[in-house]
Amino acid sequence: MASIQSLGLGSSVLTSELVDQIIAADREGTEKLINSRTELTEAKISAFGEINSKMYAFQQVLSDLTDPDIISGTVSKSSDETILTVTAGSSAVPGTYTIEVQAIAQTHSLATSSYADSTSIVSTGGGVLEFTFGTTTYTDPGGAYDTFTENADKTGATVTIAANASLADIRDAINNASLEVTAAIVFDGAGYKLSLVGDDSGLDNSMEIVARSAPNGALSTDGLEAIGFNSAQATAANMIQSQEGKDAVLNFNGLSVTRESNAVTDLVGGTTLNLQSANVGQNITVTIGADLEVFTGKIDDLVTAYNELAESVSFYTAYDANKQEAGLLTGDITVRNAMLAVNNTLSSAVTGIDGKEFASFAELGIERCLLYTSDA
Repeated sequence: MASIQSLGLGSSVLTSELVDQIIAADREGTEKLINSRTELTEAKISAFGEINSKMYAFQQVLSDLTDPDIISGTVSKSSDETILTVTAGSSAVPGTYTIEVQAIAQTHSLATSSYADSTSIVSTGGGVLEFTFGTTTYTDPGGAYDTFTENADKTGATVTIAANASLADIRDAINNASLEVTAAIVFDGAGYKLSLVGDDSGLDNSMEIVARSAPNGALSTDGLEAIGFNSAQATAANMIQSQEGKDAVLNFNGLSVTRESNAVTDLVGGTTLNLQSANVGQNITVTIGADLEVFTGKIDDLVTAYNELAESVSFYTAYDANKQEAGLLTGDITVRNAMLAVNNTLSSAVTGIDGKEFASFAELGIERCLLYTSDA
């Protein structure tokens, strides 16, 4: 500490040096007080920061447990994934189901006769191709074209074909028409064929193609009819069917059902059955249950996060009676109220849960490992 020296007995005059010594002595005490308070404030800020970090971690785990995809997560299994696979969401209905896949859904596919090259001219005069979707029937399985019934729920389109259009030109015109059809040129080893494949599988998504010389005009006779597939233009020289459009056929728990797609979403709630292949006579067992591993893992995370938070709070708010020393945050109302809210969350029943076995963490067997206490 700075010292003050007297000028001598009887002197009543303060020199500038003596004044400086008095001011320095007073400042030293003030600075020590300020530094002490600053250190205390910084220590409290650090303590609050640590508790806030632990509180955030606890809130994150608690948030995970309110996520339906976690709290209601499911696991699913198929006894033979070469026949079908299963994808179950959080809303899936647990249970065991027996499924026989008798047939899988197919897209309708057509192909032209062979051409020498992809640049071969198909139509000298051009015209239009009228696409309609619906159900095609045949005189017998794999037999001749019989009838066509339009699917009123699916919109067709008219594709304009320019004069002197090549096989490649027709392919491009179809692909650029925003049709639910994909056109490609395939070399089969002997020649080039235009292949058309519908985007959607199912019996009611087959293609009918009418080739005309003009919109609403007469049927084409200058080569464009080679792309036709209808009762009037269904000849060996025109489009032929390379794959029939078919529905998937299943036996589901003893019930015979058909679906247009191989992704079946409406037989088991919240679950998609993905059909891979058919095997008549083979029953596949599909099981769906709660994902307890994920849930119990999150419960363990919750317990750990709470204990770390409670330990931190206890350290900073404790009072040592033997040493008569208080923690940095002993009696702090903010910390006290925060921990009371946390403890209430763990002990209170969740509203809106009816008909369930558990409505609170306590009923799951979770007890607070560290109880927050304060003399405040």
